[in-house]
Amino acid sequence: MSNRKQRLADFLFGSQFFLVAWSTHGQLVQMTTSAAGVSVSWLVFWLIFLAINLRLVKQADRIQPSRVMRQTIWSYRLSFGW
Repeated sequence: MSNRKQRLADFLFGSQFFLVAWSTHGQLVQMTTSAAGVSVSWLVFWLIFLAINLRLVKQADRIQPSRVMRQTIWSYRLSFGW
């Protein structure tokens, strides 16, 4: 990967990381102050979806470690609030 593409990928990852953190923070604040607009089933299915994806990415990273996989793992961990 060229240096320019690497920087672009890093920028996009950083942007994704920031936006996920911002979105997660807003959702957590909303859920701790009020239950309005929050469906328990939606939350449960979203957490199941994240857990499955996190496990798949961790397994893929064990088989063939890569920088992109580690970035993906951090993205899912941030979505969980870990």
